[in-house]
Amino acid sequence: MVVSKEQKNKFINWFEERLGKVKYSMDLDKRQGPDYYDCSSAVFNALIAAGILDEGHIIGSTEDLFALDGIIFEEIDFSELQIGDVFVAGEKGNSLGSNGHTGVYYSDDKIIHCNYKDNGISITEIEGRAGGPPVYWYRFK
Repeated sequence: MVVSKEQKNKFINWFEERLGKVKYSMDLDKRQGPDYYDCSSAVFNALIAAGILDEGHIIGSTEDLFALDGIIFEEIDFSELQIGDVFVAGEKGNSLGSNGHTGVYYSDDKIIHCNYKDNGISITEIEGRAGGPPVYWYRFK
């Protein structure tokens, strides 16, 4: 699958539109939105809203995001970051719950992500907020 520039912009805009307007919850009954998300449910909802994943796609976890490597993502090096690249932190196979984190590279060493510390979607520095180690960085194919 090739992701268009328009889809990538819609993906980022999904986060921007909810900046400071939603709360954080890992509760299975809440994390689906529209008022609460956790890190991975936010990324999955943004992927669906942008048309990168089909409507009705599961709202998965960080482990499910790792599984999209080679399908919609390709792994990149930190030095290659561009706006809209996705990070997934934690050990593959052991990143569920509070063992992992995910979000989007925003600009100037900043990420936009749904997180517990800020109780919702916020823009923060990468350092100390992306989770991990390890932290994997992905670009849309």
